[in-house]
Amino acid sequence: MNRNNASRILIADDQPDVLEALRLLLKAEGFQIDSVTSPQELVPALERKEYDVLLMDLNYTRDTTSGKEGLDLLAAIQYQRLRREKLTGVTTLETNARLDAGR
Repeated sequence: MNRNNASRILIADDQPDVLEALRLLLKAEGFQIDSVTSPQELVPALERKEYDVLLMDLNYTRDTTSGKEGLDLLAAIQYQRLRREKLTGVTTLETNARLDAGR
């Protein structure tokens, strides 16, 4: 992989061992890796840079295994990105339809 054009990956997980293992594995394959350790850090990280891939933990609260936290966060991220596209005027008909439908 050409390191100048390496895909950028953002990893979001609250377990340092998971973050480090993924970072080492993916960096060895030539990817550019950034990481965050909480849902509160995720949205600002996505606003600072463009990423090709997001690897995200779905459970942040201790003893939770439903994945609801992560799925809710993904929905919020998607809504925010669609809203930003509409506010900047960079939209498609599909984006406008989603925003008008409240999704």
